[in-house]
Amino acid sequence: MSIAIMTRLFKAKLGSASRKMLAIRLGDFADDEGRGIWPSVARLATETELSERTVQRLLQDFVTEGLLIVVKEGGSGRGNSTRYDFDLAALERLAANNNSPIKGDTVSPLEDNRVTSTTDKGDIDDSLGCHHVTQTVIEPLDKPSIEREARECEQEENSADEISTDDPAKFERRVKKIAHDTQWHNWEKSPTEWAIKQFAKLTDAERSEAEAKAMAYAQHCGKKVVPLGVYFRDRKWTDLPVSVIQAFKAEEARSAGIRKASAPYGKMWGAARMAELLGGAKPVNRPSRWIESMIRQGGEIGDKYRRDWLKEAGYPVVVDMHNAAKARRGYIVDDRFLAVIDRMEQVSVNSERWHKWRELHEQKGWLWFDENDLPDWVWFPAGGAENLHEFEAALHGLDK
Repeated sequence: MSIAIMTRLFKAKLGSASRKMLAIRLGDFADDEGRGIWPSVARLATETELSERTVQRLLQDFVTEGLLIVVKEGGSGRGNSTRYDFDLAALERLAANNNSPIKGDTVSPLEDNRVTSTTDKGDIDDSLGCHHVTQTVIEPLDKPSIEREARECEQEENSADEISTDDPAKFERRVKKIAHDTQWHNWEKSPTEWAIKQFAKLTDAERSEAEAKAMAYAQHCGKKVVPLGVYFRDRKWTDLPVSVIQAFKAEEARSAGIRKASAPYGKMWGAARMAELLGGAKPVNRPSRWIESMIRQGGEIGDKYRRDWLKEAGYPVVVDMHNAAKARRGYIVDDRFLAVIDRMEQVSVNSERWHKWRELHEQKGWLWFDENDLPDWVWFPAGGAENLHEFEAALHGLDK
C-alpha cells in the first residue's frame, strides 16, 4: 500500500467515480514509487464492484492516457496478470492541476491485457520515455516535471493570439496517416478519438513538427513507443536527441533515390504486394462497434467477421495499391524488390494457377482482386501458390 500514491489520486479529478475508485484501488497495490501493480481483472472487479469489462476498459484508458505504464503483459492462466506501474509525472500533473483527463474509447479492447507477477523492478536509461512491456521509465518528481509544465504554459501563452490556418476536418486523416506511415506500435488498441483531440490541441507549427518527426521517433523507440495520443499531448518529438534526427535525415536522403513507381499488376508491383501480405495484418483502426460486437460472439460467425474486417483494415497498403491499379496508376515501391523480380511470372486471369492463388488468399484471409476490372494477366511469384515459401525466403534475404 502507498499512502503517497493514494493521496495524489484523491486530489486528482479523474472524470468519474468509477475511474477514481479503480485508480485508488490500484494505488493500494503500488509502492511509494508507483510500481508493482499486478492484481487480476477479476479481483479488481470484485473489490471495486465494477464489471470485468468495465475494469478492462478503464485499465486500457489509463494506459492510453499515460497514467499507467504496461511493464509486462500477462498471459493466459492463473497468476499471469498484467504488471503495471504508475507514471508519477502524469499522476503529479493530475494532482497539481486537478484537470480531468479526456476519456478514451468506451469499447473494451479486443484482447484482454493480463499480466505476470514475475517482472523485476527497476528502470532503464531512456530519455524519451519509450516504454516496453519489460521496461519502465518513471520521470523524477522535481525539476523535469516542473520544467515541462512551465514549457507547456509558455507555449499556450505564445500561441493564444495565433489564428490557426489548419483545417480541423482533416485532423483525423492526418493522425491516421501518421499511424499508418510509421506503423505506430499498438495503434490499433488505442482510442482514435482521444489521439485526435490531443492533436487538435497543438498549434499549427506543432502539428507540422509532430508529423515531420513522427517517423524518427517511432523508429527510435520501436515497440517501446508511447501511445500516439501521449506523443501529441506531451510533445515527445521535442525529446528526440539531435543525433537521432540527423541520422534519420541522412538515411531519408540516402533512400530518396531508391523508390520508383511500379506498373499496375507488373513484376515490381506484384512482388511488393505479396511482401505486404506476407508481412501480416497491421490494422491502423479499430472495427466499428457493431463489427466488434459480432467479432466478440466468436465461433464461425465471429471468425468470419474478423477475417472480412482484416482483409480491408489489416492491409491498408494493399488496398491503396489495388485502388491505384484500378485507376491505371503506378504505385511507389522500394527499389529493393528489383532483386526478386526474376522470381515473378505472369498468371493468366481465370487459369488453373489463378484459381490456386485465389484459394490461398481465401485461406490466409488476404484481400483478393476485383475480377471485373483486370488485365488479361497479373504477375505472381513463380512456381504457384504451393511454392510461395521460396519467394518468402528470398524476401527474408533482402532484409539481411
